[in-house]
Amino acid sequence: MIATDTEDDSDDEQEEEAWTAYVDESSGYPYYYNKLTGQSQWEKPSVVQHRRHFWSAASTAIQPYNSSFEAPTYSSDSDDEIDNDEDVQKAVNWYVRSSLFHVVFIETPVAALEGFFKGLMYIMIGITYFMVYPLRGSDSLYKGRVLLRDGVRLIAAGLTLLIPGAGLFAYKDLVAAWRDGRLVQGAKVDNWYMTGIPSVVGTVDSRLFRTFSSGQGYYAINVTEQAENRVSVD
Repeated sequence: MIATDTEDDSDDEQEEEAWTAYVDESSGYPYYYNKLTGQSQWEKPSVVQHRRHFWSAASTAIQPYNSSFEAPTYSSDSDDEIDNDEDVQKAVNWYVRSSLFHVVFIETPVAALEGFFKGLMYIMIGITYFMVYPLRGSDSLYKGRVLLRDGVRLIAAGLTLLIPGAGLFAYKDLVAAWRDGRLVQGAKVDNWYMTGIPSVVGTVDSRLFRTFSSGQGYYAINVTEQAENRVSVD
């Protein structure tokens, strides 16, 4: 077991508190600025700290056996160097292409089925809430409306997903992040958002589909934030 240094943990906490999230006006995506060091980066500070802790522990563990081992460093100053790293770029390309292949041939047909069956289930439960409205009051009426609305949206989006490859609508920002260089650190996948699926009733939130939110979209920012909020409420 590797012991942790309390002083280092305290420094990390202070450093993490120094980070503030802003939105880049040109791209519309969030970035993080450190008021103590003046550094700015796309990557979440907590991810950077996790990587530093990991490599620090790895360095301590392996040092007695390999004195030449050096932990990699992560900072916003090294972005240009990372962008030019051919191996990292190959890893990013492989990740995105394999993800899109998985979306087209696996996630899209499964999500279409989920939309139909989950939508029907929501509608049936919504009707049940309407039926018990005299007993449970306005709260039951509200829940019934929400379930009916989401049920109709899921079925409508399911129809869209019958089109081969339509699931890519949910991952437009992943492709954009790939193109504009936001995926730069070892096929990093935590710097993009799940996007909506067009349908006859309007754009449907792709996070309603468990197939997407637990598939390639698992690391999307709005999926992880949604999961964190759910945990904090519980």
